[in-house]
Amino acid sequence: MHDELLDAGCTPECQAEYEALPDDEARLCYLKRHRRHLVETLHQQQEKLSCLDIYYFYTRTAFERTGDRMTLDEIKQASPFAIGGENVNYAQYFDGKSYLNGLSLQQAYVGNVTFEPGCRNHWHIHHAKSGGGQILLVTAGRGWYQEWGKPARELKAGDVVNIPSEVKHWHGAAKDSAFQHLAIEVPGEETSNEWCEPVDSAAYDALP
Repeated sequence: MHDELLDAGCTPECQAEYEALPDDEARLCYLKRHRRHLVETLHQQQEKLSCLDIYYFYTRTAFERTGDRMTLDEIKQASPFAIGGENVNYAQYFDGKSYLNGLSLQQAYVGNVTFEPGCRNHWHIHHAKSGGGQILLVTAGRGWYQEWGKPARELKAGDVVNIPSEVKHWHGAAKDSAFQHLAIEVPGEETSNEWCEPVDSAAYDALP
């Protein structure tokens, strides 16, 4: 499974180190530690690939045997994006602790949001007269997304969520894993966010 990954970004010395490791768990830890270097190397060798191509390639290969559960420290080490500071400005709209790093403030806002295990935001709505909404690109860990009146959808690295405007929803980490996604605000006319009630604790605890 990892041969293609190693061929894409590893030196012979790196591959020899990997092959000498005793088991899959040790190899997985090795890939996590070296993920940033591998992404940079692949990007240099294959300039036609976009950042999202590289992101998708690695999240679907190097991490496909993790069971998708990650600690906050593992996400800090593995993610190409810094988690930023504690999300104090929006803490009142979250149950649990989250972190926010604003990656882009031009053209479209892109924020890297990281959730500690069990953290989730409250139900909320992205309003817009036209356009608007949000896109989530999941980069690490395991989490959930749910729209009002629909079943919760499990999320893991490589998943994409398109959230239309005017749809009430929430998203956040699973109970047993930290979670990270990029949040892209879709430009629109007369946009605003409405924060609603917290996610029901019993309903959240019932999720696997």
